[in-house]
Amino acid sequence: MARQRAAENPSTPENVLEALAKDGDENVRVEVANNPSTPARVLEALARDKTQEVRSRVAMNSSTPLSVLEVFAKDDRTARSNVAANPSTPANLLEVLATDKDPDVRASVAVNPSTPLGLLEALAKDEKYFVRYRVRDRVR
Repeated sequence: MARQRAAENPSTPENVLEALAKDGDENVRVEVANNPSTPARVLEALARDKTQEVRSRVAMNSSTPLSVLEVFAKDDRTARSNVAANPSTPANLLEVLATDKDPDVRASVAVNPSTPLGLLEALAKDEKYFVRYRVRDRVR
């Protein structure tokens, strides 16, 4: 439990986060992947973790390097949705994800606070009601 608390603490030193990223406990690695203070090189390593939840948290982390986000944007639906919802995802990648075949991914773009207005306008005309609903919630 102490390792998990250290892993989630934004004040934990980088060298400690790096060591915790190799912990045998998946819950510790999840917290390191979720920590906004985790260095890019550690997030890059965790992006290859065997555990889906660790990789998902990397995709959602606002400190994740663009190169990792670009890889996840071509991965499975969960990874694409997490990248689409990440406020650090750049507009050009959000444009690609806004046309994803999976409506859950498009809905994630709609809820992203960084999604440009033009993309929201396009998503407001999406064929799926719940995507349009997410846009409506955003612009209220």
